[in-house]
Amino acid sequence: DEFITGARLLNAIGRAGRAGKESEGWIVLARNAAYDRNDFRRLTPTEADMPVISALTTASALEELARLETAARDAADIALIRAGPLVESFIGHIWLLASIAEESGDEPRSAIDGFLESCLAWQQLADPDKMRWRRVSRQSLEAYARRPPNVRRRWSRTGVSLPSTAVLDDVATDIARSWPVVAGTTTQAALDQLLTDGRLERLLSLPEAQLPVLRSARSGRYTTIEINALGLLTRWVGGDSVGDLASTFLAEVRDAEFRQELLGDFISAAFDNFLPWALGIIIDWSNQLLTTDRAGIGLIPVNLPAHIRYGVSSDLAVQLIRAGVPSRAVASQVASSYQAAGNDADLSLREWLCTSSLGEWAQRYAASPQDLRALLEFTRLRGARLAARVLNAEEVVVPIADYNEPPNLARSVELRELTEEVEPARLGFFSGDVQVGVVRPEHLAELGAIRATGAPIHVELDANTDPPSARISLAAIDT
Repeated sequence: DEFITGARLLNAIGRAGRAGKESEGWIVLARNAAYDRNDFRRLTPTEADMPVISALTTASALEELARLETAARDAADIALIRAGPLVESFIGHIWLLASIAEESGDEPRSAIDGFLESCLAWQQLADPDKMRWRRVSRQSLEAYARRPPNVRRRWSRTGVSLPSTAVLDDVATDIARSWPVVAGTTTQAALDQLLTDGRLERLLSLPEAQLPVLRSARSGRYTTIEINALGLLTRWVGGDSVGDLASTFLAEVRDAEFRQELLGDFISAAFDNFLPWALGIIIDWSNQLLTTDRAGIGLIPVNLPAHIRYGVSSDLAVQLIRAGVPSRAVASQVASSYQAAGNDADLSLREWLCTSSLGEWAQRYAASPQDLRALLEFTRLRGARLAARVLNAEEVVVPIADYNEPPNLARSVELRELTEEVEPARLGFFSGDVQVGVVRPEHLAELGAIRATGAPIHVELDANTDPPSARISLAAIDT
C-alpha cells in the first residue's frame, strides 16, 4: 500500500532540517522495492500535482461560515461564536490586523479591506462568497470597536480563537478578584489557589488543549475515563513518575503499557504544551489587574508555568532540567538537597555540586549515566575554556581532588580513566600504577574533551600549591 505520494513526500522533506540554521541537507529515502527510474520522475511533480487552494474556499470553511451567519442573525456576539476553527481563525486575524492598524494610527477598515483584496481567497472565491466573508470581517471589526482599547488589543495577540481568549480573560479576572492577601509559598499551594473552583477544567476543555481521549482499552469496546485533573497536576509537579501516576489515575486500564502511553500523551498535551502557555497568559493578565485594582497584594509567581512544563516544584529543579538533566526525580532531589544544606547564600548550586564526587552523585540521587553526564556539563566551569586553551598550545592549571602522594612520586603524571567505574568514569592522575588524585567535577567535561581529541598532552604535578595542582599542556611531538 502507498501511504504518501510524490508531492506529499516533497512537502514532508521540505519540513525536515533546521530552518535558519542550515542552507542545505541530505534526505535518505529507502523504498522496499526494486530500483525504478520512474521513482525519480514522481519526485518532480507538475503544478497540477501541487495545487495551492485557500482554506477560505473549501467546503468546510463555507459550512462554518453558514453556521456563523445563522448565529449572528440571532444577535450573538460574533467574536464569541463557536462556528469552527477556520472561521474563528479568520475573525481572530481580522482583530489582529485591526490592532496593528490602531497602534500605527491607520484606519482599521481600510487595512482590512486591503488585506481581503490581496489574499489568495479573493482570487479563487465567487463574488457572492466574497461578499459573505467581507460582511463577517466588518461585523468582526464592529465587535472589536465595542471592547475597551486595552481589552481588544490584549485579546488580539493571544494567537488562539476569540471565544477561547474570552475564557482566558474570565479566568484571569476571577483569579485577580480572589487571589489571597497572603498566598501560599509552595508551588502546590499556588496552583491550588489558581486552578480550583473548576478553573483547570475550564481551561482543559478549550479546543486548543487538544487532549487525547482517555479510554479503558486501546481498541475494541472501551469506556471513556474522567480523571481528577488538579490532583494529577499536583502530583506531576510533586515529582511522581508517569508509571505511578498512570497506576493511580488510570487504574481502569488493564494494559500497563497502554496505560502509561495514554497518560504520557495526556501529560504531553496538557502539561507540557497547553497549560504552561495558557497559564502564562492568565498570570500576566491577573498580575496586571492586581497591580491596578488591588495594589499591595502580592503578585502571582510568574515561574509556575515552567514548573508545570517540567514537572518539578522549584526553580532550581527547572534550572537543572533546562541544563539537560533528563530525570525529573534527580533534578528535584538535587535541588531539595541543596536547599536543605542551606547553601543559598554561600555557594551557588553549581559550586555546591562540585563539593561532591561523581560517585556521591550516583549514590545520593540514584542518577543514571545520562543524568551524571548532564550534571557534569552543568558543573563545568564556564569561561575556563580549558580544552580550547590547551589545544591552542597554552598551559592550564587545575586543582587535584583526593590528593594522595605516593613515595618516589614523579613530577610527570598520566591522566586516564578510572577503569573500574561505570560510564561516565572519572579521570584520575596516575604516577605509574599509583593513583595520585582525581579530576574535580567542574573540570571533568573539559579534560575529557581534550582526551577525546587524541591530542598528546603533558601533565605535570605541582605539589607545592594548596591544594596540589596539575599543569596540563600539549606534549612536544618528535619529528
